[in-house]
Amino acid sequence: MSELEKESCAKRLKDYEVKFIGQDRNGIANLYDTWSATTYEKDIDAVDHRGRFVMSEKLARVFQGDKECARILDVGAGSGMLAEELLNKGFKLIDALDGSQGMLELAKSKGFYQNYFCNFIEETQGIIEDETYDIVCSLGVIGPGHLESAALGQMFRVTKPGGLICISGVKERWDGDPEYHQRMRSVIAELEASKKLKMLDDSTVIQYYFYQYWHHGVLLLMQKINS
Repeated sequence: MSELEKESCAKRLKDYEVKFIGQDRNGIANLYDTWSATTYEKDIDAVDHRGRFVMSEKLARVFQGDKECARILDVGAGSGMLAEELLNKGFKLIDALDGSQGMLELAKSKGFYQNYFCNFIEETQGIIEDETYDIVCSLGVIGPGHLESAALGQMFRVTKPGGLICISGVKERWDGDPEYHQRMRSVIAELEASKKLKMLDDSTVIQYYFYQYWHHGVLLLMQKINS
């Protein structure tokens, strides 16, 4: 890809980020439907997005069980970029959850996942049973309108005792909206205070993706405590 093409893709990615602002769930899903049908993966690759490599490496290193038997839920799965890296690390049983049918169709074409749920995680009560997954992860969806605080409760619900919950995203989104940041931190703090959750890693990811300059990310890795 030429530098001119990279710049065009990166600009389109930033334009979509602006379009997401103020959208409700349906609006966000519709935008992702449009993007998935056109240039989504090309745009992501153009900015050297490294989040999928960082998260898959972290989970492979920390998870103590049999990777081939571990059940994973990929929340906001998109086109399956994280799943591809998890498979490369030896994980096998991965389910995709995404509110965009277009994104799921793109993911289905690759065959990385066992099951597909066209839902937002907040809608999964009665669809996904409690304590189903060894790992629940969500890549790149930190930010208002995407992964909201209510989503954390549902991610916790579907995680097995002793299981891992991992989320990551762009640091500017995490820090840029103080009210959003406080909502997310409050849910986590409440679960920690009640001895239901343990924070294993809360760190900045250096050089998360590149557009005009390197943007950093955040990664939170938590463990559900056995009751």
